[in-house]
Amino acid sequence: MNLLDSVYGFTRLFLTSATADSQHSDQDTRGARSFDTIEAMLEHVTLNWMQHFATCDVNTVEGIAILRKRPFFLMLSVESPMMVRYRRCVQR
Repeated sequence: MNLLDSVYGFTRLFLTSATADSQHSDQDTRGARSFDTIEAMLEHVTLNWMQHFATCDVNTVEGIAILRKRPFFLMLSVESPMMVRYRRCVQR
């Protein structure tokens, strides 16, 4: 995420419920936008489709299904070693 916003100028998008559960620092959320629902996030992105946005807060099949209705939605998957993923999951 840092590369996308610092180098390429992407705007970070957060879901309010996910932001409360995770530990985003003030530096991480500077210039970002928060939304109560995925639908509200999608509406904002649709109205501003010429801008670049990125989020890590959509992690359910239902949320992905809502976003993939738009032709400008791109989902990336980055994998790490299993023990690293386990430790991160336990920390959350």
